[in-house]
Amino acid sequence: MNEGKSPKTCIEPFKKFEEVNEHGGRLQWFDLTGGPTVCLAKQRAREEQDEHAFKVLKETREKRQREIKASLPDVTRIPDYPTGLLKTKRGDEKIPLIGLGTWKSEPGKVKAAVVEALKSGYLHVDCASVYENEGEVGEAFQEVFEKTQLEREEVFVTSKLWNTDHAPDRVEAALKKSLKLLRLDYLDLYLMHWPVTGNKGSDVVSPSILDTWKAMEDLVERGFVKAIGVSNFSEKKIRDLLGHADVPISVCQVECHPYWPQRDLVRFCHRNDIHFTAYSPLGSPDSAAMFKRETPELMKDPVIVGVSVRTGRNVGQVLLKWALQRRPTCSVLPKSSSPSRIRGNLDVLTCTWRLSDNDLDAIDAVSRRCRMVDGSFWLSPDGPYKTLEDLWDGP
Repeated sequence: MNEGKSPKTCIEPFKKFEEVNEHGGRLQWFDLTGGPTVCLAKQRAREEQDEHAFKVLKETREKRQREIKASLPDVTRIPDYPTGLLKTKRGDEKIPLIGLGTWKSEPGKVKAAVVEALKSGYLHVDCASVYENEGEVGEAFQEVFEKTQLEREEVFVTSKLWNTDHAPDRVEAALKKSLKLLRLDYLDLYLMHWPVTGNKGSDVVSPSILDTWKAMEDLVERGFVKAIGVSNFSEKKIRDLLGHADVPISVCQVECHPYWPQRDLVRFCHRNDIHFTAYSPLGSPDSAAMFKRETPELMKDPVIVGVSVRTGRNVGQVLLKWALQRRPTCSVLPKSSSPSRIRGNLDVLTCTWRLSDNDLDAIDAVSRRCRMVDGSFWLSPDGPYKTLEDLWDGP
């Protein structure tokens, strides 16, 4: 008994129990383990101990995972891999300037191509739902991230929203489908693939490009993607978005090579802090058969071949070097399924050779001008794009 306190005062902090027996007698007893205050303190102490034990267990597990990862074979590391900057909602992000394109990669071969690329040093892979090979690409990602030291966070991955999924209530589902196939938790970049929805009978694109863009902005806000942008957009169509975009238009990805150099669009993007990415930098040599129309073969152009002979480099390397020297802050996406060509395309980063000013000027001066992927397959007398001028807002 504490001195100076009555028995009643001393037992007040403790929990009181009382019951009446069958004879009407009353029985009282007290919890002398410390009462509510002490019990709560004990509970908190146990919770803190549990939290500490969980933290130690987590740290131990993570340390073990790092040790296991460090014991795996490493991929080829390219010193000072060149990168560009993307303006995003949360600040600048880096984009590696050479990436592997996966368009037209044959089923059954694209997994091997992506594995070879990542092991050879590529840090950028470009995908799209319409390529119908994201499942194989995802298998490649899983294999490399589990069996080598390369981490997911080191690789820049792009995918694209297809025309049939422009309705705002379809955008998130389309993105999640790509994530599932790619076996990823997030994308570094998500592009609107074309300013096309397939609607006919109207001069207006419906759903509107802006409505689709707003749904894509929500993907950024919710952490599914780091950056968003557009593909196959004209300067005018980008301008129409710029005034309404709350999330920056981080990237414009379009066809670009010596037969279609896109100089005006490159300058426009630079002025507006939009990163420019060139697809089909080798002239898309198999597009003619795919689109059933005649197109010139860039890789057989006598000027390009002449530069190749003079420099002792293959035509693909010459075209990539031209792209990087003429647009040093822009990225480029060569596609190949051949292991030797995949490695050879990346050699332009590791070799010290450069094209001379005379060679660059000669390539710039090639007389032919044409798109390999001109978008004519989207034209319709009943739709918003009746002519190529409608689609591209100019020649």
